[in-house]
Amino acid sequence: GPVITRTQGYSISEALMPGSSAVLICVIDGNPIDLNKVRWFKNNQELSFDQWEKRIEGNDASLIRKSINREDAGQYACEIDNQFGNSHATLPLIVQYAPEIDRSVPGRDKAATDSDRLLTAEIHCYVSAIPKPTVIWMKDNQLLSSSSRYQSILNEQIPSSSFSSNLLFEAILYVYNVTKSDYGIYQCKVENKLGIDMTQIILTGLTIPDSPSQIHITNTSHSSVLISWTPGFDGGFQQTFQIRYRLSTDNYY
Repeated sequence: GPVITRTQGYSISEALMPGSSAVLICVIDGNPIDLNKVRWFKNNQELSFDQWEKRIEGNDASLIRKSINREDAGQYACEIDNQFGNSHATLPLIVQYAPEIDRSVPGRDKAATDSDRLLTAEIHCYVSAIPKPTVIWMKDNQLLSSSSRYQSILNEQIPSSSFSSNLLFEAILYVYNVTKSDYGIYQCKVENKLGIDMTQIILTGLTIPDSPSQIHITNTSHSSVLISWTPGFDGGFQQTFQIRYRLSTDNYY
């Protein structure tokens, strides 16, 4: 019976520009190939074909779209039935997009360090982009160049799922031998050929932490309660947390 022997998609290094056409190909060993027997999936959901065209040419089963956008990015799969069950193969479709700074985590707009001991401050900026962005750091709108005082690095992060159509980066600015004059507002500007994003991070002296947020009771049993929360900005110190509770019939914790 028919077996899928090879696929042709678009990996991160081959990521498509928005608006360009996409052709996903599965090469099938077997004759003849029935177009109706080839099924296509995106992120494990069978595709509807209002946007895509299915085609068979020789041994190539292809999925064609004239103009793609970022929402089309994902993990695609082709499948064909045979006497052993089915033959299944996956292929990526990666689409380029402008940088997007992650502002979802509380406290990421702040950093703190002690100015009395000439310590090093780390200012972090988290961004998603394809292709890889360039990062420019500024303080009070003045460009910061790498020097004995400043160092900028950009780390690629491992995505949380085994297949991700995003690239994640952590930009870090190291400020060496911090004095009070280094406190202030820093700008992280990230750019690729599709666009720019920018955010501000405030560097301060050591301070009290911000309150935690998103406090949830995630599980209960007859003798226990499991509580989760999102820590706030740590003020420059390691944080510890205390949980206080009271019975609904009591007036004290």
